[in-house]
Amino acid sequence: MSPWCDILLRRPTRSNVENVRWDVISSENLRVFGQLVSDGIKEEAHLPYVDAHFAPDGWYDGLEEVAETMLISAGELECLRDDILLFSEKVCKTHPRAQVVLDKNGIHDDPFFNFLAGEKNLGTLTPKIVDWCLKCFST
Repeated sequence: MSPWCDILLRRPTRSNVENVRWDVISSENLRVFGQLVSDGIKEEAHLPYVDAHFAPDGWYDGLEEVAETMLISAGELECLRDDILLFSEKVCKTHPRAQVVLDKNGIHDDPFFNFLAGEKNLGTLTPKIVDWCLKCFST
């Protein structure tokens, strides 16, 4: 749910700029937090583990053997949207059961807010996540 795929926001995207007024976390805060995370990484070889931007070609090959299915989601109005969609393209090329959901009018981690606020209308993404979890984890 709303993966942070380019922790330093190296390449400005449309969503980094346009969605600042809607999202709960700004692009500037993401840059600051990303710098804090990346400062703790001492070896460049470790970067792909925390930042998908650094993942070399073939990094996701065989992912379906580790994760049987994947659900990647992004909010239409979140600053990370374009980075998440780029990441999901890479994953979906190699994982046959990976799926992507773009939450209409959604912001970063929007389903959490549905539950925290006790919303009755859970939108479209929250039920998809719940259904996905039920299918993956029920016996």
